[in-house]
Amino acid sequence: MEGKKIEGIISAAPVFEKFKDRIQVIVSDEGLRIELIENSIGLFFDVGRPNLKSETVSLLKLVAAELGKLSNLVIIEGYTDARAFGAEGYTNWELSTDRANKARKILEDSGLWKGQVVEVRGFADRKLKIPQDPLDASNRRISIFLLPAQDASSKGQAENRDLRDNRK
Repeated sequence: MEGKKIEGIISAAPVFEKFKDRIQVIVSDEGLRIELIENSIGLFFDVGRPNLKSETVSLLKLVAAELGKLSNLVIIEGYTDARAFGAEGYTNWELSTDRANKARKILEDSGLWKGQVVEVRGFADRKLKIPQDPLDASNRRISIFLLPAQDASSKGQAENRDLRDNRK
């Protein structure tokens, strides 16, 4: 239900038209996953950098406003393709984690309640979306993952509700 609502909000905003085929909302037994999947020119981020594009910031603010109304905890994940990163001392591990962390900052500043994000993960090229083509741009993505409410302990849920009700 929440997944359809988020899809509807995104598709109703003309400014996000170019994203429509690059955003996937997946509901499973594990929870709700919103994936922002890159294209070859860097739709969401500057290519090879953790910098968010301005439209991506707007999109994340919209998503945060909706997710902040929920009691679900959030995990944010970053992924890269298998292309070796060229900067010395800065690898796909740092890039994937930095992108996820940049998304976390926008989400937390734009509607998620304090304590709603419980993890930020960077997977580099270890969990490819298209394993048969490790260099495909679709392997570069971030995921916003909502844990099912029943995954938290009843005490944790009460504490999280208190945190949500006493937002920053």
